Amino acid sequence: MHELRRKGEIGAEKLKADPRGDNFQGSCEHGYLFDADIDDPFWSWTSENEWVCDQASFGPNILMAQSVGIVISTFIWLQPSDTWGRLPVLHITNFLFLASRVAMFFIYQNQWAIIVVTAIGSGFFPIGVRNGWTAVAEYTDEHGRMQLYLIGWVVWVIGAAMLGVVAWATAHWFSYMIVTSAINLLLIPFYWLTPESPRLRLTQGRIDEAEKIIRTIKKVNREEIPPNFRQELEDISAEISEDSNTGLRGLFSTWVMAKMTIVFSVTL
Repeated sequence: MHELRRKGEIGAEKLKADPRGDNFQGSCEHGYLFDADIDDPFWSWTSENEWVCDQASFGPNILMAQSVGIVISTFIWLQPSDTWGRLPVLHITNFLFLASRVAMFFIYQNQWAIIVVTAIGSGFFPIGVRNGWTAVAEYTDEHGRMQLYLIGWVVWVIGAAMLGVVAWATAHWFSYMIVTSAINLLLIPFYWLTPESPRLRLTQGRIDEAEKIIRTIKKVNREEIPPNFRQELEDISAEISEDSNTGLRGLFSTWVMAKMTIVFSVTL
């Protein structure tokens, strides 16, 4: 790992080379001024690597790489979401996100490496998160789904608002990335604790697996199993299997869906 430079060291080096006082400012080719005193409230990658002047575009490039990675990841993982399952895609994208964050601790001075790794790790949101939400939504009824999305969005907004507090408390990109990445570690135990979506299994015709999952859910909820339960599942499986248009092909199943897919991909 590259040796991290502390706040003030870069500024001190500049002042030694050009001792024009604590308020020394560097100028770029097109007249933009930047403060070399290095007293930022948050020590970012831009501060660490001095991505200013002719390198000022690398910050926006990283955000662009994230957006491009989201689009590519959506196309890559959409079909596996309906063939492998919701939860495998959730955990694979979560692993890629965590692996990309770990890699960034070693490559934070290499701009193009960061761009590539950012794109690779960007699949957790939205495709990974949406797979998790979809799986949970398919465990429950309409009332439960309403609660899920309501609580989910409230928690999401609170979490987004708290990022500023986390940045203020950590005051350094290294600590900030550790804190915000460690939260995703909480998802790992759910690989063993959470069953697959029973609706997806019925869509795939895997009735035995769906029956086992639903029986477990009803047991936890202390609900009775109807006498014709197996026949109901077989009827539901036959009905939704005929009407389903899952995976990547579903995005292009009609001209309207194809246009919406293209528009959303371009404007993301």
